[in-house]
Amino acid sequence: MAKAEIDALTGLRGIAACLVVLYHFTPEEHVPLAPLRTAIGKGYIWVDLFFVLSGFVIALNYGELFKDRFRVSAFGEFLVRRIARLYPLYLALLLAKLVYTLLVYGGFAFHDDPNAASLDHPVTELPANLLMIQGWGLAGSIVTSSWSVSTEVAVYLAFPLLAAMILSRHHRTWAMVMTLLAFCLLVVVVSLDYRDGEVHRGALDAWDGRLVTPLLRCFAGFMLGLVTWRASRSPRISRLMADDRIGWATGAALLLLLGSHASDLAVVAMFPPLILHLAASRRSLPVRLFSSGVMVRAGVLSYAIYLLHPLFEPPLYDLADRLSRKIPAPVAAGIAGTLIVACLLASSAFAHVCIERPGRRWVMRMLVWRFLNSYDFDISDSRNLRIFSATLDD
Repeated sequence: MAKAEIDALTGLRGIAACLVVLYHFTPEEHVPLAPLRTAIGKGYIWVDLFFVLSGFVIALNYGELFKDRFRVSAFGEFLVRRIARLYPLYLALLLAKLVYTLLVYGGFAFHDDPNAASLDHPVTELPANLLMIQGWGLAGSIVTSSWSVSTEVAVYLAFPLLAAMILSRHHRTWAMVMTLLAFCLLVVVVSLDYRDGEVHRGALDAWDGRLVTPLLRCFAGFMLGLVTWRASRSPRISRLMADDRIGWATGAALLLLLGSHASDLAVVAMFPPLILHLAASRRSLPVRLFSSGVMVRAGVLSYAIYLLHPLFEPPLYDLADRLSRKIPAPVAAGIAGTLIVACLLASSAFAHVCIERPGRRWVMRMLVWRFLNSYDFDISDSRNLRIFSATLDD
């Protein structure tokens, strides 16, 4: 796949992360236009775009490894890459929150501080969060936004089987895939009719890790991404989706659905054609837009932005409240939002450079050390080790 196409998908991920932030940071009463207010209120749906994108990109990079048979070595390499990509920053934030809670409160009893870890059952909830499996219906997430990352760990474990099924030429296997996808979506949509005491903004707004619905939501989105990847392998579909008119029509339909109270499933249905167009076209305006330097940089920082942004919500509202005592509330909210978003982006860049990237390299080096020792490879030469680690960097 061409560099521009990869950049376009990276830029799309960055936009999705920023729209999730906008959803959490924007008071609806300060949005004057009803369609814009409705679109911002659908911000949770961009997490589903993360899931679909994840399925597509991971299949693009690793799908062929499991086409014919399952190989432990290939699966091990795949898992190591994903752990190295996700765990360092997550662990840093988790430990920081636990240490803060213990130092300030001396325990995990319930309190009103959003920056502290409040655990009803620490004996079970702490291990689940440390292993990043809390979103499997086991516990709430200490790092608030990590519920979705936790569910992705589950689909990574199932990825070899899912990839083999997606690549199968048997109609029955394909029927099983589509049935499973539909079942996951149906359970999520129907189960939200049961009141769990939490706020849900739409049919797919499942995020409480104490329930299994977020896990099913992730599986549905990830499988939809796999189906999208399988479709992209068809030359006929790729040629069709590369047409500029497809890009414009998909973008217009997506904006229309977001601003018109359309169902969540209708919005999610627009994600595959959008991804297919960005992956197939090299010259369209949407591809150039999403491939721009600012967009790609946002995509590179998207994981840090997504994990860190809940920490900035309390200071945002506090600053907006203080400013509103002296200036009109909408102006105060705009100034506070600009300042806090700037701090979030700066913190995300710092976290990416100082935690994500070195943490990824450290994990890779630790996990491949025995592998290196098993071959005639001079591990005392740091240049060799850097080169080897670079080949495994995601």
